[in-house]
Amino acid sequence: MNIAISSCLLGNVVRYDGKDQSSEYVLKKLSSFVNFIPFCPENRAFGTPREPISLNLINEKVEVITNFSKKNLTKELNETIEEELLTFPTKINGIILKSKSPSCGLESKLLVEGKNIGKIEGVFASRLIKKYENVPIIQECSLGNIFLKEEFLIHLFALKRFENLKLVGSKFKDLYKFNEANSLFFNMKDKVKAKKLNEILNKKLSFEEMFDSYEKHYKILISQNIDKKMAVLLMKEIVSTFIKDRKIVLKKLIKDYKNGLIPLIVLLELLKDGLNHELMSQTIFNLYPKKLL
Repeated sequence: MNIAISSCLLGNVVRYDGKDQSSEYVLKKLSSFVNFIPFCPENRAFGTPREPISLNLINEKVEVITNFSKKNLTKELNETIEEELLTFPTKINGIILKSKSPSCGLESKLLVEGKNIGKIEGVFASRLIKKYENVPIIQECSLGNIFLKEEFLIHLFALKRFENLKLVGSKFKDLYKFNEANSLFFNMKDKVKAKKLNEILNKKLSFEEMFDSYEKHYKILISQNIDKKMAVLLMKEIVSTFIKDRKIVLKKLIKDYKNGLIPLIVLLELLKDGLNHELMSQTIFNLYPKKLL
């Protein structure tokens, strides 16, 4: 999988002050599962070290201004952003951004005459969001939040599962089988959109038309967060078939998940023991490698 990532998070010395912002999680855990595509449009455009920049609202437009010399670098940075994007491979499966960066942050400072008036997407972050619709995006600061990280991983590996399906040269039966294996996962996301996928499979279409339509709606569905209420209902239904002692313990854990005390994967791992073969084939019990949490 290709993950586009702010270069400083990989330990590369590209920050304005000649330093890096290496992420231990990225380097020691995630690196074993993905291929990183580093980017830093500021370094490409202005080199390192360089004068820091900020986002300023001027005449109702967001402009990139250097902090001390007050040069307007909007044009140069935007041109470099387009150059940077041309270096990306065709397929990007996820994006990790450096928080607070005027280029890469999802909540960068917006200034008016030097005063902070709110938050705004960084100029490169904004471009990435528009170009890579329905691709999981996260800031490095959010990787420290177990629940936000889990949603990112669930989305990322759901994309990977579909890419694997495409690689094997799938046929009608493979798509039906894939849909069935993901049925519980889909319903944990959005029952209405899950129903849409079933409707696509029941249409009289050529395989190419069906596959393209399915892929489009699949990516929209998996881009949504897990519906916790629906996840709780489905897990209660599964637990209802267990023996009394296990049922009591698992119901307590379901309550903990509902209350935001444990991530989904902890509960799912404990549910695995005692499941029948049919349930074990469901992808919710293998959403992503647990060592990544």
